[in-house]
Amino acid sequence: MEGALIGSGQRLWIYDSPVSHKYGMLKPALMRRYNHLFDLAEKAVAAEPDFLKRVQRARLPIQYSELEIARTETEKDLVDINKKLDLFEERVKEFQVPTLNERSNSPVDYCKLYRERYMPQKERSLALGAKVTYLIPPTGKYAALGKNALVDGLFGGATFVDSWIGWEGTDGAFVIDLGETKEIQSVETDFLHQIGAWILFPLKVVYSYAEDGEHYTHWKTIDLPEERTGEVKFRGVKAESAEPIKTRYVKVEVTGTKECPTWHYGVGHPSWFFIDEVIIK
Repeated sequence: MEGALIGSGQRLWIYDSPVSHKYGMLKPALMRRYNHLFDLAEKAVAAEPDFLKRVQRARLPIQYSELEIARTETEKDLVDINKKLDLFEERVKEFQVPTLNERSNSPVDYCKLYRERYMPQKERSLALGAKVTYLIPPTGKYAALGKNALVDGLFGGATFVDSWIGWEGTDGAFVIDLGETKEIQSVETDFLHQIGAWILFPLKVVYSYAEDGEHYTHWKTIDLPEERTGEVKFRGVKAESAEPIKTRYVKVEVTGTKECPTWHYGVGHPSWFFIDEVIIK
């Protein structure tokens, strides 16, 4: 049920709610209305602690939606986001909410990941705004979406429809053109694991670089361990160099699982891997 926000039992069920305010139920005007109603409700029961806690717990899905909307905005009020994130974390701990969604993700872990993934980092990625050329293009609609999505500085959320670019039943490969020769010391590609949607971490990632875009030097090959958990997970796959590397082009080659393995209920059917961002520093 797209966009459902439901408080149920001891869990905070938020069914892949769309995070962009272009969706009707999360438009800014309606979000202001929701918060106004909850403000009134909290004020009405302020003198009755048990009722106040019920209202505060019922408000958690709206607070989560606010954080998800803020995550996708290009201009962020960091003071306001930190305040909302701290309050959300405080409340989920107070009410001992163990599960954020049907995939058993912890809301406390979500807050930790939010600070690590979605808040601005001190050092900007050199790949921001770079040109991406696909050697093995993404699948279907993702080919067009992928023109800028891997280098826009926006990390994807816990659902593949949000800022992720996918390949189905195949490997993937692309080149990032930094525009000119620069000194770099690391490259990292961020992947999604969501087995309920047949999205698995890839088997291998290979990084290489070139100044002329033709004669590439191998940097690092990274084999990834298999992940079978039902939780949504993210994994950064990183190559680093002790000394700066002068280069203009960085090639990323990904070996996907291509098919769901024998332990997966989709065994034999095409599997996906998804990337949301490539970070070069």
